[in-house]
Amino acid sequence: MEKKVIFFDFFGVISNEVGTNWLYNNMPDNVYTAKKELFTNGDIGLWDEEKVFSEVGKLVNKSAQQVYDEWMNTFDLNIQTLNLISRLRKKSSISYCCSKIFHKKNNWSSH
Repeated sequence: MEKKVIFFDFFGVISNEVGTNWLYNNMPDNVYTAKKELFTNGDIGLWDEEKVFSEVGKLVNKSAQQVYDEWMNTFDLNIQTLNLISRLRKKSSISYCCSKIFHKKNNWSSH
């Protein structure tokens, strides 16, 4: 039996958008350029999560851990998306961008 694979981005899909807002607050003059390079490389899998947080931190003189902690304290889950994932999981394989965050933060792997 064929099974579909569906990918969900974390920030902006499973949760509210954090990165863009965070960049506006931390480096408002270069948001577009930073977002294009940093988030694109992360979204398409060229960089893993650690690399994204590290590169963001370099731009604002913060450690990757500081950036990670600030982002983790900022997001809210999109319950409608989590419910959709639960329904789709029955017929499809599900994968998440930023999967370490997704599974680590609150053990959401059961959704």
